[in-house]
Amino acid sequence: MAEVHDITIKCPKCGEDGAFKVWTSVNATLNPELREKVLDGSMFHFHCEKCGGDFILPNPTLYHDMNHQFMVWLVANPSDKMPGFSLSGNPEFANYKCRVVSSLDELNEKIFIFESGLNDVVIEIIKHELRAGSFDTEGAEQTFAGGEFYFKELTRSGLVFVRIVEGTEAQPFVFPMDLYNAFHSAAREQKLIDLPLRFYCINDAWVKKNVK
Repeated sequence: MAEVHDITIKCPKCGEDGAFKVWTSVNATLNPELREKVLDGSMFHFHCEKCGGDFILPNPTLYHDMNHQFMVWLVANPSDKMPGFSLSGNPEFANYKCRVVSSLDELNEKIFIFESGLNDVVIEIIKHELRAGSFDTEGAEQTFAGGEFYFKELTRSGLVFVRIVEGTEAQPFVFPMDLYNAFHSAAREQKLIDLPLRFYCINDAWVKKNVK
């Protein structure tokens, strides 16, 4: 169930008070229209009637998809704490993927990954390797060092990633499915796939700490 509260906040630009809707919980299965508001950022948009300023202000929000069995906490500000949420003793969450992210880009990526039936641990390992250098795909070497990568969609050709360099989105590229499967097998051998049920922050720092 979606939970939303009307609060008053001060405009980050002019300091005047303004009305703002704070979404603390979103269920994309029960309220599918809210999925798009998350993806386009409009759920976190604040417009100041006084100065006309527009801002994206992500507050702690739990995104829940019952169909694809995953939950993601968005906790964007270091000063914010993830609200308590108990997973233990509840059989309906037994097969869930539960994650914590710190940005809207990361939240959107987790949504795309889990909706596509992919594993985010494998995706993060691939992204780690992409940042490090090059891949030889079908005889053509592609160099990816530098920038940030985000998974966007799964197509018949493979996994589509976008690369962000100095704030600019470069041309999307396709990562072959057979290479994804190879990384998936390696991650399973290291027992990184079937993690115990709790909320994890699966990102590059987690990969550096856990992948051998």
